[in-house]
Amino acid sequence: MSNMSFNPIIPIWAMIIICVALLVPFRKGIFNYIRQIFIVVLIFAINLRPMLPNGEVVEVVRDYNVLFVVDNTISMFAEDYSDSEGTITRMDQARKDIEYIMDKLKGASFSVMKFDNDVRTMIPFSTDRSATMMAVNTLGGQAARYANGTTLNILCDPLYNIAKLKKDDCLIVFIISDGEITNKKDKGNLDSFESIGMFVDGGAVLGYGTEEGGNMKAYDFTLGEETEYVMDRSTGDLAVSVIDEDNLKKIASDLSVDYVHVKKSSDIDSVIKKVELVVADIQATPKTKSIGFVDEYYWLAIPLVLLLIYDFIYYKKKSGVK
Repeated sequence: MSNMSFNPIIPIWAMIIICVALLVPFRKGIFNYIRQIFIVVLIFAINLRPMLPNGEVVEVVRDYNVLFVVDNTISMFAEDYSDSEGTITRMDQARKDIEYIMDKLKGASFSVMKFDNDVRTMIPFSTDRSATMMAVNTLGGQAARYANGTTLNILCDPLYNIAKLKKDDCLIVFIISDGEITNKKDKGNLDSFESIGMFVDGGAVLGYGTEEGGNMKAYDFTLGEETEYVMDRSTGDLAVSVIDEDNLKKIASDLSVDYVHVKKSSDIDSVIKKVELVVADIQATPKTKSIGFVDEYYWLAIPLVLLLIYDFIYYKKKSGVK
C-alpha cells in the first residue's frame, strides 16, 4: 500500500467543506447517524481517487509539431514572383512552399498562425494536411481601409506563449514574411525574439520579396472584389513593397534558426534536411519511462451504493410511501 497514489477529483480542502456540510444535519437515531458518517467518509475517500501501480511501463514520446507563422499583410500580395503561368504574389509562392514543407515532413502535426493587425491561430496542431492547406488558402490579406501598417513585434507574446506551451515537445517554427515594418509606432524598432528561441528545436525564417519590389492589390471584403493597386499617398504613385532582410535575419538569429531568402521551393531543402536531423535525434533519444497506475476507487463505490440503497428503502418504509 506504500506505493498507493492519490489524484483528488475535487480539491481536498473543498471536499472537506462539502463533507462537513453533509454531516451537519443530524439524523435521529445512533445507527442512522453512524450510517450517515460512513456514507460521507466513503464519498471523501472516493474523491481522493486512490490508485495502485499496475506494473506496466508507459513510454512518453515527444510530439513533433510544425508551426507556420504567416504574414497576412498587404505587402505579402506584392507581385514580384513568377511561375509558368506568369506573375504571382509572394503569398502565392508562400502557399506552394508550405505545401512543399508538409510533403517533406511526414508524421508531423501542423498549425497555422497568421498576423496582420492582430495575431490569430487559424488551425491548432493537427495531422490533417488538407485542413492545414485549407486554412493557408484562405489567407487573403487585409482590406486596404483597415490596414494599420506591418509590425513584426506583434508576434512576440503569442509566439512565446505557444512555444512555452510546447516546451516538452519538438517544436519546429517557420516564420514567413517579407520583413517590412511599416507601422508608424514600431517602424525601425524590432523587439527581441530570444526568449522564444529557447523553446524552438528548429525551423527557419523564410523571406519573401525582391530588392526591386512589387506593386500590390488589396482585397475589398465589403465589395467582394480586388481594388485597384495600392497607392503611395505621399507621392501619388503606385506603392512598392521591398523585402527587408535585416529584420528577418535578426529574428532568425534570435531564434537560432536559419534565414532563407526564398525564390523557389527547393531553396528550403537545406533547412528541411536540418529539421529531419533534429527529429531523428529526438526520436533516437531514450524514451521517458514511468509506472502506470490503475484506479481503485470503484472498490469504495460498492459499499457506498449498498448504503444508499439501504437508505432509500429505509426512509421509503418510514415515510409510508408504497
